Amino acid sequence: MAGIGQIIDGKFKILQPLGHGGMSRIYLAEDIRLGKRWVVKEIPKVIGRKENTLFIQAAISEAQIIKSLDHPAVVRIVDIIQDKKALYIVEDYVQGRSFQELAQEGSAIEPEELKQWAVQLCQVLIYLHSRKPPVIYRDLKPENIILTDSGHIRLVDFGIARRYRPEGGRDTVYLGTVRFAAPEQFEEYGAQTDMRTDIYGFGKTLQYMVYFCEEVSREVYSVIEKCIEEDPKDRYQSAEELLEAMEEIRDFGKHTDTGKILLRSFLSLSAAIVFFFAVSRQLPSGTGSGWQDLDPLLDSIRSDGRFSVQEEEQLLNLVMPYLNEWKEMEGFEQKALEIGELYWNSYEYGNIPTAGNGGENAGSTYAGAEGALPWFELAGERDETARVHADLAKFRLSMDRIGRMDFSDGFFREAMECLLRLVRQAALLEGGDRLKALVCLTAADSLTADVLHYRDGGTKLSDVELLLKEAGTLLDTLDRSADPETGYLQEVKEKLERAKQAVLLYFPS
Repeated sequence: MAGIGQIIDGKFKILQPLGHGGMSRIYLAEDIRLGKRWVVKEIPKVIGRKENTLFIQAAISEAQIIKSLDHPAVVRIVDIIQDKKALYIVEDYVQGRSFQELAQEGSAIEPEELKQWAVQLCQVLIYLHSRKPPVIYRDLKPENIILTDSGHIRLVDFGIARRYRPEGGRDTVYLGTVRFAAPEQFEEYGAQTDMRTDIYGFGKTLQYMVYFCEEVSREVYSVIEKCIEEDPKDRYQSAEELLEAMEEIRDFGKHTDTGKILLRSFLSLSAAIVFFFAVSRQLPSGTGSGWQDLDPLLDSIRSDGRFSVQEEEQLLNLVMPYLNEWKEMEGFEQKALEIGELYWNSYEYGNIPTAGNGGENAGSTYAGAEGALPWFELAGERDETARVHADLAKFRLSMDRIGRMDFSDGFFREAMECLLRLVRQAALLEGGDRLKALVCLTAADSLTADVLHYRDGGTKLSDVELLLKEAGTLLDTLDRSADPETGYLQEVKEKLERAKQAVLLYFPS
């Protein structure tokens, strides 16, 4: 780990940390001879006692791709340095705000501004795809697009970019960010990513951003819908075709009705809580009709164990117009809990499952937890089981965001406190064995996957040992006879044992 004031290669002085990724740390540095500022990405060669070969090779591959590019919207790499401890990649320091930061600021984005940014993004995709061989970026999302102070966009983080091979069959490694990655980026789909994969990411990114514009024309939504078709052959087939469609939109900001579009939007379908309730206020109030249709619809969705995006839209179209009224009806909290469990256990992303009922995917990934959370919050006003599930969803979502935090902020100490609280809350529940096991599984998985982060984040060994002890005690209270076929509880027990081994290996005694 580089220290403040350390000089890399006799030239780059570390000024301050900027953040970290899964196996890298990012610093602001200054060239001591020229006074120019750069970003230095540090990838350690050894993690714990193990060689970090995979991430070193991936970083070198990323650097080689970027070094082959020459475009004002692509961050440059100016140096690659190695010593005995780490690989250091020196890149442009881009001053500005990411699209995600712009959205989170809360101020409205002007439609014509968004059009200019979208056109610039199309142009950089045209450049990348015209390389020989084409470069497929594969990670278009708001946090990877920086708007500079001069109003131009810069594309950062080529960590999962690849060179396209027309003769290739399937990708050998499947990576991407749920809700922005195309279906073919997931192994179950079994296809190779190509230029149309980036067009999908463009559409999802634009879909995210338009909901921070006051008014957006129907033509914009038509472009988005074509970009994010599940089948690549139904999308725009090239960035040039996409740019032409964008430039044909005469008025980006012409008003359109919001009812159905809001229900189809990225934010309502991903169920971000603030927006979730904002939508319910904008839609017309109902008269209680539709309540009798809710149970048959929920049963239909459960029938095949899969909760598709199309079923989600059907459910929201039924519930949202009457949400405020239904919240006052007897039994609503149980229905809200059932809806939350649908998201948590079986929600799909573009026909690619993002959750499972056991095994490695037990519980919910980001999309499922994000969709479930507001329903658990609603049910949790009067139901303790739902409150525990809501807290578990919040933990899952917060852990997804750790790449933008520095260990010094105490994040992992708070995460440990949260896990202890979850285990103790779950222990007080009457029944709910599946949820109790899921809490134990979450604790085990988090410790195993992020044991170095917990250690480096200042977590006390005594707290880790207490968590493992209480999770083990809780697991021992559960009825294993109720789980004879899947062996789920035995799997959770084995994962707790692996977590203990990870702690023994990496935490100082």
